[in-house]
Amino acid sequence: MLIRDQVAARFLEILFEAPLVLRTSLESYRLLALELAPPPRPGFSRVHGSELLRWVRLEACGILDDVELMHFLICTDDDFVEIVTRFEPAARWLTPEEEPSWPE
Repeated sequence: MLIRDQVAARFLEILFEAPLVLRTSLESYRLLALELAPPPRPGFSRVHGSELLRWVRLEACGILDDVELMHFLICTDDDFVEIVTRFEPAARWLTPEEEPSWPE
């Protein structure tokens, strides 16, 4: 996954190994989440004790009870991207030569 830092005009590459859940949603339809907590700032963070983690464990019917799961949240101005995984992601800033040439 690539995240663009608009201020510094650079890209952060985040690699997730074997994600169990990937949930994307438009920020404008996460009104309850925004009402219950301060709006997240754009960026990348780990979420602790989330409803999504509880839901994943419930759906797994005990298979994941003894497994450490991590919930990560990537916020942009428009989107929430949530990843549940068993492994720490690897992240690095791309060099200018590696950056994609996406339209502005």
